Amino acid sequence: MILKLLTPLSFTYSKVMELREFLYERGILKRVEVRPFVISVGNLSMGGSGKTTLVRYIAQTLKDFKVCIVSRGYKRKGRGLEIVSLWGEVLKPLELSGDEPYLLAKLLRGVSVIVCEDKAFALKFSQCLGCEVVLIDDGFQFLKVKKDLEVLLLRKRDLKERVFPAGLLREGLGAIRRASVLVLPYQELESERFEMDLKKPVFKMYRRDFRLLNYDLKEVSLKSKEVYAFSALGDNQQFKRTLERLGFKVLKFYSFYDHYHYKGFKPQRDKIYVTTLKDLFKVGRYENVLALDFKVEVPGFEEFLRERLLKC
Repeated sequence: MILKLLTPLSFTYSKVMELREFLYERGILKRVEVRPFVISVGNLSMGGSGKTTLVRYIAQTLKDFKVCIVSRGYKRKGRGLEIVSLWGEVLKPLELSGDEPYLLAKLLRGVSVIVCEDKAFALKFSQCLGCEVVLIDDGFQFLKVKKDLEVLLLRKRDLKERVFPAGLLREGLGAIRRASVLVLPYQELESERFEMDLKKPVFKMYRRDFRLLNYDLKEVSLKSKEVYAFSALGDNQQFKRTLERLGFKVLKFYSFYDHYHYKGFKPQRDKIYVTTLKDLFKVGRYENVLALDFKVEVPGFEEFLRERLLKC
């Protein structure tokens, strides 16, 4: 019954998004153009798809360029533009940065991270920093800026999903044509072949060499794989499945909504907890709270990126 009520709203929302795209394509709504090479990383679904992981991978891959990451800084305190990090030096606390920009700032040496609700203004500002490459985190629906490369993360479940509010898609599947290249995430978990001809360059993203890190990002090992686990992601079940696949016995799993603040959350001293790096920084420093980290492989994607950069 609820689905029947929401379907007309989804149709209207989808048409509004299509009209918006049409207006930008025809030049009725003007796009901002900036000097740096602009790479947008985004998705179709409101659920987790590995955007931050891929942004981190691209920034590390292009370490011989001056890379700047632009993000909205969702659920941060305050408004306006903030320089979270400048060429690897973290300048702002998590509260003023947002959890994902702060995570990227902590992990990426030699990279600058900027947050601003006005991404177009942030991209213009990035020119003042001397950036050569700008990565827009969660930029697929952001049409106001001319992009040199539109990277779309696509999961198999997206192909069967409905448009918001009846489903989790931000826009219809027809928007795939706007992408320059597709990346299929979590292929160590989701290896099924797609049942449609995507007609785009397609790369597969794998997570390898998993390890546990403490708050200081130092690798640690556990005597036992019996753990308690928690996360606040767009797709918490993906994190739980990953732990189980790695042989952890998850005694209890705590699932929180994306960008959860963890106020009042106190880990029990006699238990070992495993979470994500993003959540580790939000919870704070505890000896018995560790984060699962990994290396990323996207076979052939680095060569593709560099070829596109050389053409500009």
